[in-house]
Amino acid sequence: MRDIPLLPSILLLLYNAGFFVNCVLKQAVLQHVRDLVARQVPAHVKHELCLFSMLCVYCEADITRPWCGDLVASDASWVFGFGVSVATVGKGAQEVGRHAGCAAALVGLPGDQSLETSRKGCVLRLKVSQDDFWTVVSHRASYKAHSGALEAAGVTMMLRWVMRATRRHSTRVAVLLGAKAVLHALSKGRSSAAAFRTEVKQAGAIALGSNILVRYAQTSS
Repeated sequence: MRDIPLLPSILLLLYNAGFFVNCVLKQAVLQHVRDLVARQVPAHVKHELCLFSMLCVYCEADITRPWCGDLVASDASWVFGFGVSVATVGKGAQEVGRHAGCAAALVGLPGDQSLETSRKGCVLRLKVSQDDFWTVVSHRASYKAHSGALEAAGVTMMLRWVMRATRRHSTRVAVLLGAKAVLHALSKGRSSAAAFRTEVKQAGAIALGSNILVRYAQTSS
């Protein structure tokens, strides 16, 4: 049994949707599809695609869900442990969440110039100071691990605290993180790094269970 290759299928869908405007590019795409040879899809890939298609009917994403007025910050280190802080910013959380979608987006507190000197990117200055944040989770680390693994574990701890209040369910939540690698892994929902692969999966499961959409933004630790 021969199956249609995935790449030609995607190219044909884009072709039919009108993504390829240039005539030369159109001919190149069609010729590339013709030259590809159909290959047998492995059984485990078929099973995973079948399982995914059956679970898709239960997945919903409401892009109009309201923003949570709390801005949450998470940090972790094997020296002091895990910490989660929250500040009530109202519509400021929406501003942070939208800024997080930009390339190389950074979020800083008033008076903190470390981001401009140490990192490249577009910095959004918050209207709240560090004194406006209050600590909601302070847990000493009972083990030593890679900094990225601790940061990811701190995020899952933070999400468990977020979902305790039902008023935060079915909302969009803005979160500040200091670890860039963990931030990108959580934004994608997957990671090949064994150090925090499990924590990324748990974070996605928590967000799915509470129907929250988390927007991660980078800040200084």
